[in-house]
Amino acid sequence: ILTKLVTEPSLSAMYKVAGFLAGVDSLNKIEIEFLGKRQGRRILHLQCHSGLDSLSLVRRGAQHVTGVDLSDRAIDKAQELAETLNLTTSTRFICCNIYDLQKHLSCNQGELYDIVFTSYGVVGWLPDINKWASLISQYLKPNGVFIMVELHPVLWMFDEMFSRIEESYFNQKTFICQRDGTYTDRNAPISNSSVEWNHILLHL
Repeated sequence: ILTKLVTEPSLSAMYKVAGFLAGVDSLNKIEIEFLGKRQGRRILHLQCHSGLDSLSLVRRGAQHVTGVDLSDRAIDKAQELAETLNLTTSTRFICCNIYDLQKHLSCNQGELYDIVFTSYGVVGWLPDINKWASLISQYLKPNGVFIMVELHPVLWMFDEMFSRIEESYFNQKTFICQRDGTYTDRNAPISNSSVEWNHILLHL
């Protein structure tokens, strides 16, 4: 379903690709402050989507960034952007289920990362947070850092218009979500269903 939810026109509009190609940074102030010094660092970017933040990290001095996402369309776009910006030697993009990452990316001692990074709208797609955390730990160098910038799970309590509370904050059931359009374009001519999960702060 994530592949279907990524379309070229809506992706370009929502993520302001034209501005990015012209030099606008896709990272927000909070991510930049948390990431700190990036010069010479190897960074693993989980659930990287179309790679704008991954490429921004390279433009900000990271030695190498590996981006991972489930959507083949998003990864194709990331690779296309890397080629356009001549950043293919300092980036790698992998399309796979995040839980299968070890089948696609080595976690041998000499190939570990200084930083594992992920941001915004990530944990809701993960059925097993502990397994995800274990995966992250296997890719970090000794004294490496995991950085996550995420939306507060209180958002899961509200309906899509944020006009009323529909769910308990502590609800741990699986959500089957039916939507028209995509998360990048509500008017896109597509109807879809997705499976999502709520993780409260205590579990994170």
